[in-house]
Amino acid sequence: MPESKAYFNYRKSQFWPHAKVVRIVKMKFILIPFYLLYPLAIISVVYLLLNFIFSLNLSFLPFTIPFSNSYSGIASIIISLGLFLLSLHIYYKGAVEQPTPKIVPSQIEKLVEEGKEINLADYCSVAALLTLSAAISRSNTKDKNLVEAQELYKSLSSEERGEFVIRRLGFERKDFLAEVEKVYTSKEQQFKTVVNLDILLELALRVASIEQHPKIFVSDVLAALSQTEPFFKEFLFDRNIKFEDILNIVYWQTTNEVYEAEKKFDPDRLKLTGGVGKDWAMGYALALSKFSQDMTEAVARLQTPIHLIGRRQETESMEKILVRATHHNVMLVGDPGVGKSTIVLNFARRVLFGETFPALANRKIMRVNVDYLLAGATSSGEIVDRLNAVLSDAVKAGNIILYIENVHSLFGGGGAKVGSIDASDILIPYLENPELFFITTTNLSDFHQSIETKSGIVEKFEKIDVKEPDQS
Repeated sequence: MPESKAYFNYRKSQFWPHAKVVRIVKMKFILIPFYLLYPLAIISVVYLLLNFIFSLNLSFLPFTIPFSNSYSGIASIIISLGLFLLSLHIYYKGAVEQPTPKIVPSQIEKLVEEGKEINLADYCSVAALLTLSAAISRSNTKDKNLVEAQELYKSLSSEERGEFVIRRLGFERKDFLAEVEKVYTSKEQQFKTVVNLDILLELALRVASIEQHPKIFVSDVLAALSQTEPFFKEFLFDRNIKFEDILNIVYWQTTNEVYEAEKKFDPDRLKLTGGVGKDWAMGYALALSKFSQDMTEAVARLQTPIHLIGRRQETESMEKILVRATHHNVMLVGDPGVGKSTIVLNFARRVLFGETFPALANRKIMRVNVDYLLAGATSSGEIVDRLNAVLSDAVKAGNIILYIENVHSLFGGGGAKVGSIDASDILIPYLENPELFFITTTNLSDFHQSIETKSGIVEKFEKIDVKEPDQS
């Protein structure tokens, strides 16, 4: 493979002039004319509209208002200026603030691999150029391709996309920067860690290509930094956060932006396509992702149809329970292999294609893997923490239906138990939460032995008996 000739020089970027304009516009005083003129334009429109109505001399009007031609002329000028500024604003938001390169990162990546000389700054978003240039200007390095890691963190986390990633990792920006400050001002840190921007941006290009972004965003740079900078790598390793988690956060962010854009221009889209976009709207949750599986996504990837025989009644009953404002948790009870999971899969398919109640169409069905919760735990307290984290993430997401197979295993049934803790004490507050929905399954024997005796649990569910399907 030819040696890479990719480099980063933001001052020679095709979008650096755009970035300088954006930097000026971000100064608040520049926006004063907009704030003043828009209200005046609205008043002027009302004034001219009233002038037109009264000029018709309609008989049913009980009075007349004298209008001045000079005032009408001033109103017309104000409206014209308002429309001019509105046109400038539209042009600025599209062509200046969000310019798009003619070729996408996946194509650029191939050119880099071929040894072409590429200025990676040409394929960065304006926000990425501004954040990187700010970090460079604050760094005390002679080589402008090297930037102090500490300044890079400050800049990247101050931008909207960068802050989103940090928050979804479970940290407020100020807390994250406090950790950075602690490391880089410690006695052990005798030198400033610097980052080579050529290498960093080439990896960010790869991330942007994986995420199918039209250009390199700040979140792509931050994801790349997690693979190259020692502090960030150790910071994530200590918290058991993998690179794939970072990529998932970036993906959730991008998908949410696409959903919001589509929602603005096509409000009927969700009705036609179900909850695919909305699923991501509330953000990525680490614990929920780690210990559960997205059933909606799993159904979307199925190459064969779901075979459902004689289960219409159970499916409809489950949906009617889930659509309630309260007391909307379902427990499917039936013998192993009778088809409980197939009912849930079919429900996930109906959610995916928007075939269920509108209140459920934007929900995401997450299958909690109890085995994962129990695996590798050294104490009951650790398992409790895991379960609480999963449930807390689901509540924060606000659009989740949790699916727990063999739920009796959380109460000591089926030979498993959450340490010495009765999981009902953990679950009850979440079962009572009107923003969280549960679908659970168990068999008849374990229902009687481990669940029916716990009145605090059983009363929080609506039980649906699942029997052998009638194929006649």
